[in-house]
Order: sequence, then C-alpha cells, then structure tokens
Amino acid sequence: MPRGIFSDAKDRFLALERANPRNADILEKIAALYLLENNTALSRAYYERAIRKKPNTRIAALFSGLITARDVSLAGLTPLMMETSEQAQHLIPAAVSLAFGEFFATAITLLLDRSQSTST
Repeated sequence: MPRGIFSDAKDRFLALERANPRNADILEKIAALYLLENNTALSRAYYERAIRKKPNTRIAALFSGLITARDVSLAGLTPLMMETSEQAQHLIPAAVSLAFGEFFATAITLLLDRSQSTST
C-alpha cells in the first residue's frame, strides 16, 4: 500500500474515532493500521480499548494476544530452558520450541526482506 494512502486511511479513521469514540470496529481498524506500521504499543492500546468497548470481539482479542506473544524474547526464555527443578521439566520442551521458532522466523524474515529489497 503506498505510504500516502496508508497515512490518509489512518487520518480518516482517527477522525472517525474522534466523532465516535465508542465504536469498537473503528478502534480495531486503527489498531490494525498501527500494527502495519509496526507500532505495537499503540496497536495493543487500541485493541485493548476495542475489547473493553465490545468484549466479545474475537479479532481484537486475537491480535492483542499475538502482539503480546511477539514480545516474548529469547532472553526471557533462557532462564526457563536452564531450569533444573522437577516442576519445570515439562515446560522446557515448550520453551526450546518457542525459542527455536522465534530464531528461525527472525532469520527467515531477515533473509526474505533482504532478498526483496535487492530485487527491487
């Protein structure tokens, strides 16, 4: 999407929000625009506002959860992977799987992004 159209859409949705701040659908759209802009803090805030306005909205809950999950880092999983207690033993495979997935997805994203930027 061209940058001008994106900015125009965001400005229009923000104007709609000022006119109707209780509309959860508008809040979801603004959150999605901020997510596309890679502004996770504002995106999460708008998704959470949409959930408060319309608690049964699945899209807002789903994306809010995805943004939160995206904040999990390898550094945060390392202590769990190194834990030796018996209680943590069943969680270690999940932590290793999440860490590998994050590492793999980051590497693939960087490679694909680089290949797309050099081909244009």
